[in-house]
Amino acid sequence: IVQVLEVKEFIPCIFSSGIKEDRISTINILLSTLKTKVVHNKNITKTQKVRFFTGQLLNHIASLYSWNGITDVNPEDVKVSAEEAGKTMVRELVHNFLMDLCCSLKHGINFYDASLGTFGRGGNLTLLHFLLGLKTAADDELVADLVVNILRVCPDLLNKYFKEVTFSFIPRAKSTWLNNIKLLNKIYEAQPEISRAFQTREFIPLPRLLAMVMVTTVPLVCNKSMFTQALNLDSTSVRHTALSLISVVLKRALKTVDHCLNKEVWQESGVYTAVMMEEFVQLFREALSKILPDLNTIVWVWQSLKKQETKPDDKKGKKGSDGPPAACEARQCDDAETILLKAVLLQVICLYQKVVPHVVTQYNFDFSKLLKGIISEQGLREEVPPILQHHMLKVALELPASKFLWLKAQEGPDAEIIGGERSVFYLLMKMFVTSSHLQLKSSTKLLIMKILQDTGVFEHTWKELELWLEHLENTVEENRETVIQFLERILLTLVANPYSYTDKASDFVQEASTLQATMTKQEADDMSIPISHIDDVLDMVDVLVEGSEGLDEEIGFTLNEDMILLTFPFSAVVPAALEARNKLLLGTDSEAAENVVTYLTAVLTDLLHTQRDPLALCLLLQAYDKLEPPCPVPCCHQLSRFNRYYSLWIPEQAREAWLLQAQGSPSPPALPSASSFTALLQAAYESQALRDKHIQAQLQASMPRLPMQQVLRAAKQVLLYLRSTIENFGQLGRSVGPPLLQLFLDLLRRLVVHCEQLDAQNQQRCEAARAEADLFLDMESVASLELANDQTLEEVLVAVLRHPTLEGWFLALEQA
Repeated sequence: IVQVLEVKEFIPCIFSSGIKEDRISTINILLSTLKTKVVHNKNITKTQKVRFFTGQLLNHIASLYSWNGITDVNPEDVKVSAEEAGKTMVRELVHNFLMDLCCSLKHGINFYDASLGTFGRGGNLTLLHFLLGLKTAADDELVADLVVNILRVCPDLLNKYFKEVTFSFIPRAKSTWLNNIKLLNKIYEAQPEISRAFQTREFIPLPRLLAMVMVTTVPLVCNKSMFTQALNLDSTSVRHTALSLISVVLKRALKTVDHCLNKEVWQESGVYTAVMMEEFVQLFREALSKILPDLNTIVWVWQSLKKQETKPDDKKGKKGSDGPPAACEARQCDDAETILLKAVLLQVICLYQKVVPHVVTQYNFDFSKLLKGIISEQGLREEVPPILQHHMLKVALELPASKFLWLKAQEGPDAEIIGGERSVFYLLMKMFVTSSHLQLKSSTKLLIMKILQDTGVFEHTWKELELWLEHLENTVEENRETVIQFLERILLTLVANPYSYTDKASDFVQEASTLQATMTKQEADDMSIPISHIDDVLDMVDVLVEGSEGLDEEIGFTLNEDMILLTFPFSAVVPAALEARNKLLLGTDSEAAENVVTYLTAVLTDLLHTQRDPLALCLLLQAYDKLEPPCPVPCCHQLSRFNRYYSLWIPEQAREAWLLQAQGSPSPPALPSASSFTALLQAAYESQALRDKHIQAQLQASMPRLPMQQVLRAAKQVLLYLRSTIENFGQLGRSVGPPLLQLFLDLLRRLVVHCEQLDAQNQQRCEAARAEADLFLDMESVASLELANDQTLEEVLVAVLRHPTLEGWFLALEQA
């Protein structure tokens, strides 16, 4: 066989003498003979095969992809013509032969270069010339598959191939360029996500290692100039293709970054250390930033799309709007191509932050301006698809808070908010209340909480923010605007000047501790923490606002959960809100005042129920209730009833007469026949009707309707009542006290069981959503998947079992 092969031009003449027009049976005999007798022959060395299968011969064989000869076999599929079936058969024959010859390390003519072509070796010139001769790779799926697989097995040819290939990668709004980029994407999608360079057992200097990793990360033809040119072209398809390619590059780079920063990978490595890999990531990121387009170019694309949207509106405004409003709105909607372009653009911005964060840090731009195309002062723009809203929120959650002017009114910090352009934070709250998608609503809520946490004002009280947002969502629609404006005003005020409000909150914590200490020394020791410790911790508030680190070392002790609950029982937004409420009550807008009082009363009632020791909050509420409006306000009844309720936790000697009480003492609250568990429990506790069997039955019947997000709050409310009952046990007597304690303990048990049942249902929904993950995953399914991370059951158990009252009186734990 070897002698036959070495006969000059024998086999090449066969393939170059009109084989494209030959019979299928002849081609089949030729290819199968070569495959079995040469390619799979163990007695023929790889060197001999390389010498025999020259680039020219391989190109002759590849010409069979466009075979147009005689069909002399019967097609299996009778629905297809004999001619088409014959072409398909020959194409598959030649494809399988070339795949075996060019892509098999065992039988083929390819060999592996561990340096990935970075050591300056010549490489496999036969395969390189063959690849360069495959001119139809961008248009023919099978030829493209062959090119992709050859370069997958021989990544050392990647840079040489793109350096010499005749395909043009200069951006143009033509199908040829789009097809070339499509081939480029296929080639790199086939490369391993983590470079094989990391698998070497020999140490490679980091600069050379970087060059090897870059071979399979970024195509040689991709550079800053090429990307910028593509994004500057006024073509949606070209921009989308360029951004998609950037996204592919960044996703591959992110895999590399995560791999290098995974310390567990390098603990057992005898070649590189975790510190070396951190240095490598720095070099890798710098190299990528030199290739990727500037963020300014990407943001410009977004802004140019917004300008294109507003131009038609301007023209319509000049001509006059004769058409119906619905028709005008329909014309403003983006087409599918533009929506996808915007989505991938936002995705790329997120990836920039993950892969090259220094580029984002150095770029001076207020990213909150991007939100203007998603939400307006009326709420979510209906024409904006959920996928864009979702990606915009991901950008906001991913990028540093310093890149957004969330809490600054656009017309300046000293200007009146009413009548001017709203802050972006206001727009986010509008988005939160108007969104109809669970996932979007959840992401918006996370973003709002992240923004406020990043201010440093809510260092230990950020969970309280959920209460403010939940009740904002539950506010009736016609009152929401008033409440949102109120919240915006107090939060802007608080963030601009946090110290006066944090000082006020800490003053009342200290006052409550002093009051308890003066009542009974023993009671103070059991129910509170030493005043000296409170003084030390309260000194930290100013430092916390500034976001300082290393506080444990400076103060000398660590803040545990119990210390936090007693030292920071509520946030500084409470005094800020009460101060703003009083200004409204003293003003002329009685309707706005009533809406705000309704909202605040609901929030503060729930906040009271979450307190482990409510005295500080109650003293603060009492202090702000010392006002006398110029005339009776419609919400006086609400204020009076709430004053009566929270006064239950203020010692008799500390209670002060309320100025509005003279207008009429409110009657005891009527017990609703059908209400939520928490409202029914509160009304029964206020009216001392908890021993009524009918009320107890109502409580038990309402518990199954309690949603998961309210179970923890309900448990804390029961714990608060349990604590108060034990404190006042001597006044209740043996006939009243024990049955009440038994009721509260039974309610806690039922709440835990109910929470466990809800948790099991969530897990089932999560499994069902995960089973459908291979199909199109809609936003609601994503929300279902997130239920798997719900920690409510664990939080309820911790709140109950670690409560000091239960620990000391019922779990018989010894106090240190």
